[in-house]
Amino acid sequence: MGYHVALSPGSYDTRYMGISNDNLSSLRIPNGYSVTIYRDGGFRGASQTYYSNVYCLDRNWNDQVSSFIIRGPSGNQPGGNQPGTGNSGRVTLFDLCYFGGANGQLAPGRYRTENLIIGNDRISSLRIPNGFRVTVYQNNDFRGASRTFTGDQYCLDGQWNNQISSMVVEGPGGSGSGGNNIDFFPPTTPPTISGVVVYLDSWYRGVHTSFYSGYHDLRYGNFQGNISSLSIEPGFRVTVYDDFNFRGTSATFTSSIANLSSLGWNDRIRSMLVTRN
Repeated sequence: MGYHVALSPGSYDTRYMGISNDNLSSLRIPNGYSVTIYRDGGFRGASQTYYSNVYCLDRNWNDQVSSFIIRGPSGNQPGGNQPGTGNSGRVTLFDLCYFGGANGQLAPGRYRTENLIIGNDRISSLRIPNGFRVTVYQNNDFRGASRTFTGDQYCLDGQWNNQISSMVVEGPGGSGSGGNNIDFFPPTTPPTISGVVVYLDSWYRGVHTSFYSGYHDLRYGNFQGNISSLSIEPGFRVTVYDDFNFRGTSATFTSSIANLSSLGWNDRIRSMLVTRN
């Protein structure tokens, strides 16, 4: 009962569980699936694995889950927040070790700081498909110390963990097809929308949802403190707040914002007021 969410196999850290931290009380688990829950974020601390429905978590776990991993019938975790290791044609970046936390995928190309999907100096692990090469750089514009990886990196070492500011992704065959070794420029024009659309990623990408006129408290679901871009239909205005219940610091936008980090609002929005002129 109560607020609920349906999730595909994957790894879901504190901010991406679809339900508030320390607020999980019951689980519906399909045949062949398993769910491993963790006391702490980042898939750390005490853990427990379930293979069937849990009508009410016991007192050791009720309202005490901060991350979890869902496995499908094959035992792997395709989709969700932990893409599979197959050759999908894209490299996946994660902001936590062991493929946890925020993530984004990059096709072959050259990526400067502003194009790294999850942000500058935030990469902690990498999923690299077979035949791909990833060269990372400590500074923007492919400068400074560099290192090349050709396979999955479960946890980058101290020199590179949260130290990457640009990278080159090469697909099978080096500079062959698929956009290898060409600069990637994200879209600066938002897609056609109605009302206001919020996105988990910059440049109008990733998971998104629409809002219309009214007060919207984001304390439940995937979007609390995770919004990185806004598409705003002409005639609408959005006042955003960095606290729930329309409190704290606020700012008002009347046009689309492709990258909220440029305004100091990336991953800060927890409630917002949408009005139409």
